[in-house]
Amino acid sequence: MKKILLISDTHGYIDDKILSYCKSADEVWHAGDIGNIEVIDKIKQLKPIKGVYGNIDNHLVRKEFPLDNKFNCENIKVWITHIGGYPNRYSKRISVSRSIASAIASAIGAYYYLRIVYLMYFGEDSDTPLEVNAPPVLNAVLMVSALAMVIGVVSLFGLERAAEAAAVTLLR
Repeated sequence: MKKILLISDTHGYIDDKILSYCKSADEVWHAGDIGNIEVIDKIKQLKPIKGVYGNIDNHLVRKEFPLDNKFNCENIKVWITHIGGYPNRYSKRISVSRSIASAIASAIGAYYYLRIVYLMYFGEDSDTPLEVNAPPVLNAVLMVSALAMVIGVVSLFGLERAAEAAAVTLLR
C-alpha cells in the first residue's frame, strides 16, 4: 500500500519538518494554494508529486498542475481539487459527483479507520486480510463503528445546518 502525504495551502513556504515527512511517503499530493513553484521543486527533489492549483497560484503553478486532478491510485479513483464549494453551495463541476464520491469515500474511510483500530488493539500490520474468525464482540464493535462512521459522514448526525452557519460566519 502506498504511503501518501496529502498537503495543501503552503502559500509559498514549506517547512523542513514537512519535507522530512515527504521523505517517508511514496508520493506527495498537494491540494492547491501552493504559492510558488519553488515549493514544488523542493518536493520533486524528494518524491513524485501530484497536485492542483489553487486560487492564489500564479501562471507557473497553473502550467504545472490542473484545476482538478483525477487519477487512479492502487485501483482507487482519486479526485483532488482546491475549493469544491461549501455546504449547499458546491461548484457545478463538483456537485454532480459529490454524493457518489461521498458515499465511496465514506466506505473507504471506514475500512481504513477500522483497520487502524484493529491493528492498534488486536493485531500486527501485514498484507494479509483481517481475521474472519474474530470474537463476536469484536465483530459487533467494528460493525457498529463502521455503521456510525458511514451514517455520520453522510448525514453529519444532523449537524449540517450548524456547520453551514459556522462556515458562513467564518466567510463574512
